[in-house]
Amino acid sequence: MALEPTIDFEPKINKALFRIFRDTRRMGANKAPLKSRIGIIFTQGSSGGRLQKSSFYLHFSPDELFVSVGVRWFEKPMLDAYREYIKDDKRRVALDRLLKLLEAKGYKTIEKEYKRYPRGFSAEMSSVELSLYKGMATYKILEPNLIEEGDRLIDTLYKIYEDMLPLQRIVYEISLRAKED
Repeated sequence: MALEPTIDFEPKINKALFRIFRDTRRMGANKAPLKSRIGIIFTQGSSGGRLQKSSFYLHFSPDELFVSVGVRWFEKPMLDAYREYIKDDKRRVALDRLLKLLEAKGYKTIEKEYKRYPRGFSAEMSSVELSLYKGMATYKILEPNLIEEGDRLIDTLYKIYEDMLPLQRIVYEISLRAKED
């Protein structure tokens, strides 16, 4: 990948490609797919499952084209590494500044999941709200018909991922700090 040469991509189902789930064994007449979008993930790093690696992700359906980087939810080793990473004031403030810059460019950050600050964090700390996240990812939702416009799609995705690259690199650094249980 042009932006990050160490990205892993294996074009196989359940590797870089998410399959559409259609479970025909379900009871009743409704045999509609459980998941009706096509997802693609480009991961970076060797430890953890594909959803616990810093990644470039996109999915598309008739309703949307969704583009993101990061990790949507951390399992315990990644959550611990994330919290340890943001305990440092400079890193926490820099991450907060980056998220605000991305927001100013029209990107969204995933929702906070926690209501109370975890142990080691307090309301007096600058940018302490970062400790309320269960994952760290940013995203943008685009019109689905963009998928039909090859060159424009590639240019648009490249620009979005270029903007999001600093966050992807931070989450990758955090993933390197994660200790498996």
